[in-house]
Amino acid sequence: MIKINYERYFLENGLEVILGKDHTNPIVAINLLYHVGSANEGHRKTGLAHLFEHMMFQGSVNVPKGMHFQYVQETGGSLNANTTYDRTVYFNKLPSSHLELGLWLESDRMGWFLPALVQDTLTNQIDVIKNERLEHYDNAPYGLGFEKITRMVYPEGHPYRDPVIGHMKDILATELDDVREFFTTFYTPSNATLVVYGDIEEGRTKELIQKYFGEISASPKPAPPAMVEPYFLTETVKEVYTDKVFLPKLIFAWPSLTAFTREDIALALAGDFLTSSKNSRLHKKFVFTDESLQSVSFSNYTGKYHGMNLLQATLKPGFEPAEMEKEIIDELHKAINSEVLPEEMERIKYNYKVQAIYSMQSVNGIASRMNEFNFYTSDPDHMSSILDTIESISPEEMLAVIRKYSTENYARLLIVPGGEK
Repeated sequence: MIKINYERYFLENGLEVILGKDHTNPIVAINLLYHVGSANEGHRKTGLAHLFEHMMFQGSVNVPKGMHFQYVQETGGSLNANTTYDRTVYFNKLPSSHLELGLWLESDRMGWFLPALVQDTLTNQIDVIKNERLEHYDNAPYGLGFEKITRMVYPEGHPYRDPVIGHMKDILATELDDVREFFTTFYTPSNATLVVYGDIEEGRTKELIQKYFGEISASPKPAPPAMVEPYFLTETVKEVYTDKVFLPKLIFAWPSLTAFTREDIALALAGDFLTSSKNSRLHKKFVFTDESLQSVSFSNYTGKYHGMNLLQATLKPGFEPAEMEKEIIDELHKAINSEVLPEEMERIKYNYKVQAIYSMQSVNGIASRMNEFNFYTSDPDHMSSILDTIESISPEEMLAVIRKYSTENYARLLIVPGGEK
């Protein structure tokens, strides 16, 4: 059983702080989560949330451009950031003797980023993100698949309809005023949660947090996107697009549910049941027995505003996509209406628990999970509940949930080879 003892409190300016002690090694993790992702962009240009993941490393009033990385790495530490639909996270791992340095660096860019913002920095990062989009999406094999299927599943106005990285036209059109308004609205103490976990002394850590973050001005917490009601597709929708690939690929998608609910965990178990190992139903049928698919995978993408289930299948040469689509859907329905053997369910649960526990084997991992759990469930120690839930889910419940969210109506994207390789 994983049990994390923590203390949570708020500064007067609204910053949420969560502290956890682990004296195993002289290391500390500083994890700062801003409650803003691409879902919060609303009427603004797309890609602004992801742009800030880059911009926040470009200097603040007291930290010159590039020095945030240098200061942390000179201690032997590491740092990075990532952005999703729902949130943006900045994480640092340092020797515990350099805790003050890490807190100062994070506070300086929270409180004093805007005065250091200049056009050259923005222009440079727009160019970086443009190339990132070209390399990983526009020019990558199957690179636009997720973006296209997303727009087939999420209706107009859904906060997850646009890609996190943004559309190219918006990336290139971003101006300083866009950046200033976004930062002023979302990068505020009341819209952030700071987790400090590791080899810390509680009293001293609180003093440092107050010293560096306490002087940042308070701002109103921004309104979240409108809540999305659960929905299912009322008809099957299909699209085809040509890409510079060698093998056809089928992507099926269904609207799903919010993150970290009991049904969400059941769907994660169902993914293992269907495709995650050589003995899983669809993998065994199509990859090993029939040898008609190069690969097959089932994923459940969930967030604050629901999500989608994705079933992806890359065909081997010589197999017709239309025939394979029917076979895959038929086999899916056969699998989710079958009996799950006791040893099969035991393996599925074991695999999920191993992955869950492995994600918390370092101070960085624990701090990240604490902040994520707190963001979605208001419980930084939610891993204990997850492990209990896994144990309590029966094979019948798992199958009932996957049947509920794998309806007869779905979105299907077919990617076919064409153009220059």
